[in-house]
Amino acid sequence: MSRRSITVVGALGAIAIAVASFAWHYRALTAPMVIDRSVSVHHDDFDFRVVQVKPSQTGGRRVYDIDVDVANNAKRVDYRWAPDIAYAIDEREVRFRADPEASSPAATIAPHTSLIVHLRFVLPEDAVNARLAFWDGILMGDFFDGARYARLRIPLD
Repeated sequence: MSRRSITVVGALGAIAIAVASFAWHYRALTAPMVIDRSVSVHHDDFDFRVVQVKPSQTGGRRVYDIDVDVANNAKRVDYRWAPDIAYAIDEREVRFRADPEASSPAATIAPHTSLIVHLRFVLPEDAVNARLAFWDGILMGDFFDGARYARLRIPLD
């Protein structure tokens, strides 16, 4: 094998290792993480904490009535809560929106205050292993933890 061939093989090997390492780290940083209901989901200066989950069934559908304490820990900035910030997700990664008629309406939460909001999710019977998650974009504080809040999942059953 010539010196040039050895250099090319070495470079290709280094590239393959770099790509594999990037893929592994990317997966580790983006994989969903299941947390206990008692753990708050921290998003920049805001926290979402599940207060109560009441599962039930009606008409062959799974219904989850959930109360969430939304805390604004910011010093000066209001937080605009809307029910579409929270969503339910099943093991197939299918997302379900909260029922807008049965959930708390959008609200503005002043700094250093919190508000308990109600969410209702109506899922089909085949939605297995339902979890609650949140997505409200990326704010400045999310850069420091890689938007970890977006990967957290809270079991509903």
